[in-house]
Amino acid sequence: MFMPTLRGKQDPEVAMRSFAANVRLCVLILAGFALVIVISGCWTRRTASPGPNTISGKIPELKSASKYLSPEFELFRWREGLNLLIVDGLGFHVRTGMRYFYNCEGAAEGSKEYGPGYEWRLDTADGETATFRFDDKEYDLSEGALFVIKAKNDKVEVHQLNRDLSTIPFDSAAVSEYLKNDVEVRKILGVKDEAK
Repeated sequence: MFMPTLRGKQDPEVAMRSFAANVRLCVLILAGFALVIVISGCWTRRTASPGPNTISGKIPELKSASKYLSPEFELFRWREGLNLLIVDGLGFHVRTGMRYFYNCEGAAEGSKEYGPGYEWRLDTADGETATFRFDDKEYDLSEGALFVIKAKNDKVEVHQLNRDLSTIPFDSAAVSEYLKNDVEVRKILGVKDEAK
């Protein structure tokens, strides 16, 4: 292709068009790379779950202290590391609860026939540490995140136990097995060990 020149130099108008075309091409290539990076980032991003994973179940082997139903448990596990295990030795309550990432709460309704009720609440900002209140008392979860609840003389009794809950498999049968073999939990619930 013939390019007109002025004394051996490229025509300024042609040079300017060529420069503008190169700049546009570079901008277009950079925009394409940016789009690829943004799209690939969206495909690989995982969103956090809206709260803890929870499992619950009954522990029929620990029934002897309650003349009504078997004790029940709820295990709350955040993937960030926080664990909370509540064992309800009252066993005859209707339990209600709400589960979100930043807080969990529950209540058990009491009655004249069956005994007292209770309320609890856990608040966490990061899924690693939390404040835990049971009725009007605040508990430090670093001192234990296993709570065994039982009734005594028409009052709710709360026992805080220090256990490494992260070692318990996240399975209802495994949690039930763990609790039924915990000597202190058995003692609190009034389960008498049979002579072997």
